[in-house]
Amino acid sequence: MAQRYVISRVIADISSATPGIAKGSGFQIIAINKAIKDGKKIIGIEANRLITIGGRALRNRRYDYIEEVNGVVTNVECKSWIPSAVASRIRASLKGTDVHGEQLMVDLLDFNRKELSGVRWEFDSEEAAEIARAAMMHTLRNDKEIRKTMTEHIGGDIKYKKFIDLLDDELTTFITVVK
Repeated sequence: MAQRYVISRVIADISSATPGIAKGSGFQIIAINKAIKDGKKIIGIEANRLITIGGRALRNRRYDYIEEVNGVVTNVECKSWIPSAVASRIRASLKGTDVHGEQLMVDLLDFNRKELSGVRWEFDSEEAAEIARAAMMHTLRNDKEIRKTMTEHIGGDIKYKKFIDLLDDELTTFITVVK
């Protein structure tokens, strides 16, 4: 019953003309439908997860959907951003200056904790995904404030550098495109 309510709310958001309502709900439905067609089991929609890093509760995080494949659970965030806005939105999501507050940073810390699995950001175009990957890696490598915060959570500069190198190799696992 709870999922039925959430799905109806997502559908209502698609046709809403109210300012400030996200229009990514349509893409969310497309992504969930694709996951189901690909044989993935959807175990949550608009589901909350408590993200814990190093034994410390970081924050509650609401994911667009949660899938399970062969016992492996992945929290999925869907993004339908226009390409010209992607780089600034990636930086804002790392810094916490967007409406969702450090959403990307929390997901990257969780991705690291889960040994580069368990979290995925899905985009609706290859162009947006490529811009997101480049902006994310540039910001992670060059923004001293983000580096300091993430280094504290990851456990030191050496571990942070190793994570960045591994993440660079796994970018297409973390940021994907729904086709």
